[in-house]
Amino acid sequence: GKVFIQTKGGAPKMISSGLPGSNSLAFTKGGKLYFTQVFLGDALYEADVTGAQPARLIRKDLGGFNGFEVGPDGMLYGPLWFKNAIVKIDPATGKDTVVAAGFQIPAAANFGPDGNLYAIDTKTGEVKRIDMQTKAVTVIATLAPALDNLAIAKDGTIYVSNMADATIYAVNPADGAVRTIVSGPLATPTDLVITDGPEGEKLHVADVFAYRVIDTT
Repeated sequence: GKVFIQTKGGAPKMISSGLPGSNSLAFTKGGKLYFTQVFLGDALYEADVTGAQPARLIRKDLGGFNGFEVGPDGMLYGPLWFKNAIVKIDPATGKDTVVAAGFQIPAAANFGPDGNLYAIDTKTGEVKRIDMQTKAVTVIATLAPALDNLAIAKDGTIYVSNMADATIYAVNPADGAVRTIVSGPLATPTDLVITDGPEGEKLHVADVFAYRVIDTT
């Protein structure tokens, strides 16, 4: 439940603590820092970047405001994990407005250089474009489920992370072409157990975001 800040060349400094589930954060161009509690809490805060004052509570019980970004209008745009929608939130009042619905489990949203909002659905694996003029939603690529976050380069390339498969994808927003940048057979393996049955010896792996069964032979 801690948030740290580090200036270039400086040491990390804790500016917020005691808020379990502190998860997503974003700066405004003016240097304000907003962050949310998700999963172990459910709230939106404005941090004091000096750490002198406690974080200012903007709103509680949003519905899981996960990977968000500050828009060009100063509003906060992101997903409500538990409410199946992409919203914008006024950081002054905490009021939210639905930007796009129809998601199953939206995980993150970011603006592209074209001014449109791009969002991912962790349950379906879909990468979607939200036209900020018409609010039309278009699926531009479908990846493996368990998507977690995204970042968009200056050329528009969308980089998407998959938390179950330890994978980073690159998606071309023009044609939906997908390239795997890096991938691993395990993500966060924890407990293990061996079974031995008619099909031979199997190793069962609790991989936090996936359940895997490995043929040891």
